[in-house]
Amino acid sequence: MITAWLNVKMKTFDQAAMKEGVQNSTMCVAIISDGDGTDGTAYFQRDFCKKELRWARDANVFIQPVINIDDKTRIGEFMQQAPEDLKFLGGINFLKLYRGSLDFWDKSVNRAVGVLNDTKVPNANLIEEFAENIYALNQKQMPASATPNAGIGSTTPALVDGKEFFKRARERLSYEQFSAFLQNIKDLNERRKTREEALGRAKQIFGSEGADLYASFEGLLSRQPQLGVSSQKQHGSAI
Repeated sequence: MITAWLNVKMKTFDQAAMKEGVQNSTMCVAIISDGDGTDGTAYFQRDFCKKELRWARDANVFIQPVINIDDKTRIGEFMQQAPEDLKFLGGINFLKLYRGSLDFWDKSVNRAVGVLNDTKVPNANLIEEFAENIYALNQKQMPASATPNAGIGSTTPALVDGKEFFKRARERLSYEQFSAFLQNIKDLNERRKTREEALGRAKQIFGSEGADLYASFEGLLSRQPQLGVSSQKQHGSAI
């Protein structure tokens, strides 16, 4: 059973109570809109909306942006209104809601519940797709006698597990770092970056302390030669 907490239904309405509510949640759902269309009513123009996002970010609470389906073409416009430290939300898949259809509404809510059930790894759909493609490729390239976790003494190097890598990265990176990494993967998947550019950005995000994460990520990409865009900007197969 999922319990929803709504700030307007608290016993107390002071800032401390709101902060406590956000920090003790599993997910923060940000309903992003332009308000009533007048200046000062848009989501990113409201001080407490921005405070709640920062409280969630600092407490490592996953933030799920949602919008009305009629605003699906305005996500870029809304993110332009976001302050610099909250623009990382643009790298998270926005869920689209439509109350005019019960069937569509139920599907949208079920998607949110699905994300909630995997909040240790935000943007689960993107990661699942990436990891499953890597796993499938590993299975094709793995000799029949090899195992995914070849150990000491084996002549076959251990293959990096995509899902495990992302879980490890999520545990070690800050919220901003992990969100930036997800955006990096998204850019690669959508052919806006070459493999070399994606690796360079990953190295910046991981830093010297994440050298092992970088090595694992490089290993994952090296197993799919056509991933993203080639260095000559030719289209390859995206995952």
